[in-house]
Amino acid sequence: LIYTYNKQLNQYEISLIIYNNCLGKAPLLNTYTVNYTSPTCGVSSTISVRQVNVEKIATTCKSIASTCDGGTSFGYRKVTYKGIFVPPAKCTDWILSWAECNRSNQITNIVNPDQQCLYLEALINNKDASTNSSPQFLESPPSLFCTGVTKTFNFGVFDPDTNRITYSLITPKTGQSTTVVYKSGFSATNPVSATVPTTFSADGTFKITPSQVENSVMALQVREFDKTGKLIGYVMRDFPIYSNTCAINSLPTLSGFNGTNDYGNLLGLTCAYQDHCFYIQAGDPDAGQKVTVSFPQSLPGMKLYDGNFNPSVPFSNNQQNLKIGICWKPTNADLGVKKFIITVADSNCPYIGSQTYIYSLTVNPTMTIRFPFYFKEIPCGTTETITTTISGGVPP
Repeated sequence: LIYTYNKQLNQYEISLIIYNNCLGKAPLLNTYTVNYTSPTCGVSSTISVRQVNVEKIATTCKSIASTCDGGTSFGYRKVTYKGIFVPPAKCTDWILSWAECNRSNQITNIVNPDQQCLYLEALINNKDASTNSSPQFLESPPSLFCTGVTKTFNFGVFDPDTNRITYSLITPKTGQSTTVVYKSGFSATNPVSATVPTTFSADGTFKITPSQVENSVMALQVREFDKTGKLIGYVMRDFPIYSNTCAINSLPTLSGFNGTNDYGNLLGLTCAYQDHCFYIQAGDPDAGQKVTVSFPQSLPGMKLYDGNFNPSVPFSNNQQNLKIGICWKPTNADLGVKKFIITVADSNCPYIGSQTYIYSLTVNPTMTIRFPFYFKEIPCGTTETITTTISGGVPP
């Protein structure tokens, strides 16, 4: 449940996004009701959201049909609903919410799943941030996990207003003040059976290594803050972790900058107005498999080359090992930490293997010196000596 502010119409477009198992017995409706309430303003009502798009998520190799196409291999789809919310007042605590009762009885990590609702909510603070849009998710939830295999993924969350965002794992909700009850041994930060602990980093990256065949649920909340540190909104995603025994398949991987394990600590430093070029290696250890990389989130003006940065040789997918040349020339408008996301997928059958990585570039300012007959840009981290002479007037 996310929202986007429309400045021209002075209203919010509300998007309800449901990821639906193609074998699901309960059909989705054409419209749903989203509730809104503000405790401080004492206002409550509802809006309707209508189905506008259905998208099949790729889970299998090209030669295998998923359940979305009449096959037997697992498949799921992304169903999007949209509606309009015009707040009747300026309030700090508009809560938008949607619930679907009940959850699947196939879920294995919570108590009585078929008696628990699935509940989503989002916060709008249009008193302190009247034109704010919520954080957005670029990546869909992973489709399938294999037992004993560590999978890295990131939802590619970004804030269109460049506000500061934070991530937290929360217990999936059943209502505004109620949550599911995890079975013994499970929790918000430990949602699957695993011999290797589940990790979740501050940039929203998960690493999960399930050890059992399970159908688990977990939830992520993303909060956003303005420059003063005030909470101005949040959204959440409730998503499943399907784990099963798989034919042996090693997941494809991506290196850090220039083939290292550095994804942004040192090699991600760059200067405004300077070309910053680096390469990233992609590969799959399984013989005969080819990898494909995609950029759910890139940076404006980012250019892709072959690994030798040859502008006449375009970047090409579908190889067992790739070397991707990337160049980017930031400006002073890009100062601070900028992130981009790459997803790598293999050609395994029946289920493709994939992982998502996040990279950080820290852009430092470049000083510009301007005189009537002199112009020079001084790269960050360097010094420049300027000698001046008196061309007129009386010296002091």
